[in-house]
Amino acid sequence: MFKNISKALIISIALGTAYLIYLIITYSTIDINEEDAPAFLIIFMTLSLPHLYLTGFACLIGLVAIITKKPALALISALSFFGAAIIFPLYAIFLLPSILFGFIGYRNQKRLVISE
Repeated sequence: MFKNISKALIISIALGTAYLIYLIITYSTIDINEEDAPAFLIIFMTLSLPHLYLTGFACLIGLVAIITKKPALALISALSFFGAAIIFPLYAIFLLPSILFGFIGYRNQKRLVISE
């Protein structure tokens, strides 16, 4: 089933998707429309939403890379995870495994495609 697909790329996308689910659950519990919502939460959501969107984009592109077996899409996914970590460095530690496995998965996927 997973022949000619990098296992590291699959791990990267699985970790990124798990983190994305965590972000969505965390952000859905925050209600910024309340009168007593502190300004910190509003600023936090404003700064962290691009991080959420870029992480979702990276997961989607990574899934397409797995399905189509394209190493270029795997590289775009790893770079998107890296960009998400740069945008919001407070949560960058959670994306480090996805970034590392993403670049390793890109290299392995490139080797697998060449060897076909």
